[in-house]
Amino acid sequence: GGDPKWVLERIEENFKTLYEESKRAQEVYRSLINSSADAIVIYDMEGCVTYASPMFTTIFGWPMEELLGNPLPFVPESERTATWEIVVKVSQMGIPCQGFETRRLTKDKRIIDVSLSASRYNDHEGKPAGMLVILRDISAAKRMEAHLQQVERLEAIATLAGGIAHDFNNLLMV
Repeated sequence: GGDPKWVLERIEENFKTLYEESKRAQEVYRSLINSSADAIVIYDMEGCVTYASPMFTTIFGWPMEELLGNPLPFVPESERTATWEIVVKVSQMGIPCQGFETRRLTKDKRIIDVSLSASRYNDHEGKPAGMLVILRDISAAKRMEAHLQQVERLEAIATLAGGIAHDFNNLLMV
């Protein structure tokens, strides 16, 4: 075999390279998460928060220090069953979820409409380690949609009223 000291130096160099690469990757992911316009939360397999992005705090009001190591208290009663089904699919079966429309509570107890996407991630051995959840605030879009439907209903009523007036006018002419 070779010189044991030389072999140890090579192993040490490899570990140093791997460590530097993993630190670089970690920084890229951190930067990606921090620059997202959507709220991002990372949970462990017990459903406790291990990370929440700055945008999560902006949208929902909880600072990261309050969340770390705890489950998130933001699922309204009306959304519990549907949310639990998604959690089971993602965490137990590893089936990702995209664009699930639901509602969530803010720290000050407001209810907001969100679009939720989630996937499970694995540890270095390929075992399930947790879930990454992305929450998009769609409240404004929902309000706009409701407003548009109201305008469309009013237009339909106006058209109907116009038609009735026209028919009535025709009757008077006869």
